[in-house]
Amino acid sequence: MELKLKVSTLKECLLIWTIVWMVLLSKTVYFGIINKSMYQWVLYASGMICGILYGLSLKRLLRQVKLVSPFIVFLIINAAFYLEKMSSESINELVGVALFFLVVAFICSYLKREKFAKYYIYIMAVICLISIPCFIIANMSEPFAMSLCQPGYDWKSRFGYAFFYTWGWNGSISSRNAGPFWEPGAFQGFILIGILFLLHGVCGKEILYKRKKWLLMLFIFTIVTTGSTTGYILIIVVLLSHWSHMKELFSDLSSSIKYIVLFFICLLVIGYIILSGNIESKLSGSNTKSASIRYMDLTNGVLMWKENPILGLGLTEHRQLLRETLGVSTDDSVGLSFMAYTYGIPFLLYYIYRLLEGIKNVFRAKGFNLALLFFVFIVLNLTEGVWWLPIYLCILFIRY
Repeated sequence: MELKLKVSTLKECLLIWTIVWMVLLSKTVYFGIINKSMYQWVLYASGMICGILYGLSLKRLLRQVKLVSPFIVFLIINAAFYLEKMSSESINELVGVALFFLVVAFICSYLKREKFAKYYIYIMAVICLISIPCFIIANMSEPFAMSLCQPGYDWKSRFGYAFFYTWGWNGSISSRNAGPFWEPGAFQGFILIGILFLLHGVCGKEILYKRKKWLLMLFIFTIVTTGSTTGYILIIVVLLSHWSHMKELFSDLSSSIKYIVLFFICLLVIGYIILSGNIESKLSGSNTKSASIRYMDLTNGVLMWKENPILGLGLTEHRQLLRETLGVSTDDSVGLSFMAYTYGIPFLLYYIYRLLEGIKNVFRAKGFNLALLFFVFIVLNLTEGVWWLPIYLCILFIRY
């Protein structure tokens, strides 16, 4: 009995460890960008060892192979067609994307949705709790924040970072909360997934009700600190459309207190967002740089689709020259468009299909809820290049 308990504990700890690394390698600056080439092997090894401990099911493995194979085939065909025109860096990038697809599909052969949601929520809660004091430091003492960045921040890297937080960009400290990720707009997306897990009860009874409402409030507050227009719009949409789900999370309170608490949460969030002027400035044109860049990336990126709609342009110099000609930024954050002009429209269509099916499986959603969740994930993929990150790939491949 004691031996079984120890093995069970070891399995659970390794599963948590694997999910932690899926989060860290989803482009946190220190682990997933600066040191990705080293730390990606931790995820690969952890995922494989964890699978062996949990016991590999041939049926589930074959099912995952069936799901991931079209992506790998598209990538192989693309590489075969453009290999002579690709640099060694581009080849490494394509191999890295393919490995993430394969490893995450493998992990999802034994990763249950309830376990994934539970540990993901707790991991994001820890990240949020770390980010809030860092956010306060960045806004109250820029010199102190600068001292916490890596040496040489003002010239060696465009990121100012520690392993636990991203302090700024291009030699300055940011007043917005990016957590450990590459920008605040990305951080809000990861938090929003945690909120959706809570509201839709994906973690089942893995997390006690009394904890869920505190986790929800922590996530909402942290999204507010990101200053992300996309995050503000999406959190308003989610809160207003999930009123019944929110009432359920606060069901342990008396009826009158529950409605008062929910009303004030919504009022404070919406009030702060409106008073911040973030959305208004984007709509009025006084602060439209980010929006205009994404608009140009989307509209001109779509023009690139016609160059080779079946195979895409690959990770080639021609693709880069065409992007410069049409005004598409090098760091194109419109993920769906990037997929189409790089790997072809069939790749994009299969991704969208798997995303829709994945939302059905993970959230057990249908009807209005399915349409709303699909809209949220499409918006996230239109504003950030998140499509190949391990956490987002889990949505595509988790089946039970």
